[in-house]
Amino acid sequence: MQRRGISRRKFLIGSAAGGASLVAASYLNLNSWAAPAKTASKEVKITPTLCDACGNWCAIKVYTKGDRVWKAEGIPIAGNNMGRMCAKGHGMLHEVYNPDRIKTPLKRVAYGKFEPISWQQAYKEIGERVKAISEKYGPQSLFWLQYPEGNEDLTHRFMRALGSPNVFSHGTTCFLPRNIGWWLTIGEAKPEHDFEHTRFVLFIGRNPAAGLQLRQVRDLAKAAEKGARLVVVDPRYSEAAVLGREWVRIRPGTDLALLLAMAHVMIRDGIYQKDFVEKYTEGFDEWAEKVKQYTPEWAEAKTSIPKDVIIKLSHDIAREAPHAVIHRGYHGAMGTQYKNSLQLVRAVACVNGLLGNFNQRGGLYIHPKVKLGKLDPEKHPEPPQVEGPMIDGSADPER
Repeated sequence: MQRRGISRRKFLIGSAAGGASLVAASYLNLNSWAAPAKTASKEVKITPTLCDACGNWCAIKVYTKGDRVWKAEGIPIAGNNMGRMCAKGHGMLHEVYNPDRIKTPLKRVAYGKFEPISWQQAYKEIGERVKAISEKYGPQSLFWLQYPEGNEDLTHRFMRALGSPNVFSHGTTCFLPRNIGWWLTIGEAKPEHDFEHTRFVLFIGRNPAAGLQLRQVRDLAKAAEKGARLVVVDPRYSEAAVLGREWVRIRPGTDLALLLAMAHVMIRDGIYQKDFVEKYTEGFDEWAEKVKQYTPEWAEAKTSIPKDVIIKLSHDIAREAPHAVIHRGYHGAMGTQYKNSLQLVRAVACVNGLLGNFNQRGGLYIHPKVKLGKLDPEKHPEPPQVEGPMIDGSADPER
């Protein structure tokens, strides 16, 4: 385990400067803001919206003068970004003036050649093609490919109305193992972390300082200032390792071996939260018997992490339980990069269970869900469910 030192101030300044330089160098025309407005109006209009520079969708306010974007700010009451914006968000504003920005539907008229058409024409041609394909080949020949956003329920409803079960996303190349792993283990896809009050955080292949979830970075910085230990397990010395100051280098793809060995040590040495395990878990005795074979010595050969480091890491995090947490995972080690990513997620859930940190201060918690209204069934009858698997043989709508 290697220790590095850098102040929170230097880390935040460096992250902002590096991110801004990267965005600017990659695709920005820094003169775009200097272009004269079409109107000379000095009236300032404020539009609340969501930033679409990444999947965090931070709440922001965009200021316009006349017909030009002037600036943007985060919305303070928004829980995701707490009034802040990162370099990606500021850089995304320039895309409004990107000469290659797509502003209308485009119809392919030849290989590599498209021409703009109106929305009315696009709807008409899509409707005609969808109807013709469905009549000739059946509705199962239709599929919808999307990034799963807030309108996901509507797309499923739309495809059921057409008679097709085929709604796909990028999930099979991104987040699916993480979500399924948590579902299978605790019945929820993505528990949240109480980073602000934690005493120990272990990151397995996760780099929130570069992924830049602003709320998480703020809470982690606060926790570090109060003395929390932030330990990063990663093959490379990442930005999160800079913030955490403790870095454990691991052989790529062997994170599961580390978690199994940590479970072995915690159970063998009796340092897990016994009351929590007895009250809120199932199958513990069988699992404990299975992990007896996954010793620190075995994990050292797999991971390249010395056995003494594995033992010390297990005892250190258990000592702070239940105010300690292993990050739930993201799209790297616990996404689709390895064959065992799903089982790694399940191991993370189980070791967090040994820490007894669910719904505990400084641990993991299941966030409340907003209950939305329902459509009037008389005006908007529910389309029937479509029988049969999707075109790839699966039956998972999260895909």
